[in-house]
Amino acid sequence: MGLFDELMGAKPDPVPDIKADTPHYEAIGRFVTTFATAEASVHVLARYLSGLSDEKARIIFGGMRLPDISDIIRQIGKIDNLATEVWEAIDNCLTQVGLIAKRRHIIVHRSSYFFDGKVVATNVFTSNELLPV
Repeated sequence: MGLFDELMGAKPDPVPDIKADTPHYEAIGRFVTTFATAEASVHVLARYLSGLSDEKARIIFGGMRLPDISDIIRQIGKIDNLATEVWEAIDNCLTQVGLIAKRRHIIVHRSSYFFDGKVVATNVFTSNELLPV
């Protein structure tokens, strides 16, 4: 019996294999990686609209969370008096990316599983309290 066994007790049951060709896991992976590209595009837009050199803009905006950088882009848009159609397109995109980000957060940071043809996400294991049944 090793140190790990002494600390942890009996080994838990093994996690069932997830087959590589399981389509719902592939879809979640594609969603997460595609969203990361969309989120990176928001950072590129912020650097562009800021008018700063790329080096300075990366220092300022690098690592910034999506809601914060979206707010800054909106403030820059107001200050720069962007054309209405350009401003509306940017604002609509930021709103949509924000809504998608909330769903992505749930899938990535909560317990999720595939059941009855649907991906189910829950925080039942990590929430402060259980909702009454």
